[in-house]
This record gives sequence, structure tokens and C-alpha cells, in this order.
Amino acid sequence: MKKILTVILVLLTNLSIVDAGKSLPLNFEEQTSYIIPLYEKDRVVFDFDGYSHSIVLDEIKERRVEYDVFIYQERNKKIKEGEDRDAPIYAFADTVNLLKFDLNRDKIYDFKLDVLDFDQKKALIELRMREVEKAFEEE
Repeated sequence: MKKILTVILVLLTNLSIVDAGKSLPLNFEEQTSYIIPLYEKDRVVFDFDGYSHSIVLDEIKERRVEYDVFIYQERNKKIKEGEDRDAPIYAFADTVNLLKFDLNRDKIYDFKLDVLDFDQKKALIELRMREVEKAFEEE
């Protein structure tokens, strides 16, 4: 009986259940558009305007996909207590409604996130950076 309890105890201490997704780094200097399959809790990380930003697929619902967007992460770490920080953006999209992001708040959309398809387990998205010379056309 002691052996069984010992084996169970060893298995439980070595078993770690982590509900964490993958982190996928993107380089928009190499290409301006990525088509990526994302599972819940997966994160895409990219640099823009000299800072790191990330988009996390938070949850896949029946009719939409929910995201948590964290912008200017390094800048927020340097801000002193009481000063304004960039709050996370909580947004959703589906195959009809896309997301547009103006990260540097210059009134020009910098990125578009388009959900191409999704099911209960994953979402196929396209994340596209606008070309420097032109802004996205209004859709």
C-alpha cells in the first residue's frame, strides 16, 4: 500500500497541468502579412513603433473569437505609478467583422486582424500590417 501511495505522490508532484498557449513571434519587417492558426491562449508577439505588442486568443465562442491585446508593453513597465498606462484592449471578431488597430494613435490603422475561419478548437487568422506609404482603405 505504501508503494502505491508513493507512486501516486511522485506522479502528482511531477504532473503539472498548464493552461498556457504558444507564443508566436512575427517579424513585420520580413513580411507584411501572416496567416496563422491560433488555439486558445496562443499569443502572437511583434514589434511596432520601437515597442513590443501582443495579441492573445482569449476564447473561442460559438459565433465569435475573443482577443486580449497588449500594446507598448515595455513602455508600460517604465511608467511610474500614477501615470497613464496603455490599458489592454479586449475585442472580438468573426468571419464578417474584422479588427483594425491604430496602435500609435495617429488616426491611421496600423494592423488588421481578419478571422478567416474558426471552430471550437482553433481560429485561422490573417494579421496584416499596413504598408508605410498608404493607410488601409475604409471597409
